[in-house]
Amino acid sequence: NFAGKEGVREQLGILFATGPYWQALRQAWQALFHPDSLRQYTGFINRSAERLVEALQPASRSGKPVEIWRMMGQLTTEVVGSAAFGLELNALGEGAPAI
Repeated sequence: NFAGKEGVREQLGILFATGPYWQALRQAWQALFHPDSLRQYTGFINRSAERLVEALQPASRSGKPVEIWRMMGQLTTEVVGSAAFGLELNALGEGAPAI
């Protein structure tokens, strides 16, 4: 409940935005998620997905359980690091640093 807390909703961004503020945020972000914009990131996404498959193969062969939420977080870190910042973070796999 945000009653009596002016400005709090705006600080929380698009997740809790409503009305004209939400519309302005959506318009600002919409272009980034258009298929034409996303197409330029497919190379980064594909390379990171291939690294995820490689990181999962030892567990697949041995039947060892994996922390999939951790690995999906690592995948997200790799994709964002590459696409947004041009960095190769090597965030996937057992020896990857905790991020």
